[in-house]
Amino acid sequence: MPKFTVKGTDILHNKTLFKEGDIIELTENEAAKLADYLVPIIEQKQEAKKAVKTAKETSANTENIVQNTETPAEGGNDGKTV
Repeated sequence: MPKFTVKGTDILHNKTLFKEGDIIELTENEAAKLADYLVPIIEQKQEAKKAVKTAKETSANTENIVQNTETPAEGGNDGKTV
């Protein structure tokens, strides 16, 4: 059964109270009836993966920029020939 996070309210399901933020397992039919109050766990994992991927790409881009940046040559002429 798919898992969901409860949002915006508490849900009483099978004599168990699930508070906002709790994880609940429901059938697809049960979830459809409560769709306004549920966030699929799968979506959250995908968003977390996207955030990690973005962070890794940003880190890699920063490293490339640092490696490709040339420092001025010593002597005060900024590496230009006179």
